[in-house]
Amino acid sequence: MCFLKQVNVYHFGAAMRSLEVSSCWSKSMSLLSDFFALNLEGNVIIYSSCVNACEKSSQWMKALELLREATSMYIQLDTMIYSAVISAHAQVRLQES
Repeated sequence: MCFLKQVNVYHFGAAMRSLEVSSCWSKSMSLLSDFFALNLEGNVIIYSSCVNACEKSSQWMKALELLREATSMYIQLDTMIYSAVISAHAQVRLQES
């Protein structure tokens, strides 16, 4: 017998965390789209994981885009997410010089 469980924010959080650790920013962005397609409510953990994946891949513009999106949704962000965006930008600037 197969039991089908409803996917929730905790499942997405675990998946997003694994993508963050492996620096898979594009898959993380795709998963975020799936997250919202299921009408789940975003939170700081979901956005932080996605922003951190962008940071580790030096995708500062994507990280900034996520920051703006989270802010527009009135998600209370922490200093870690701001630091990740700044760090992503700094990495790119270092690579350019």
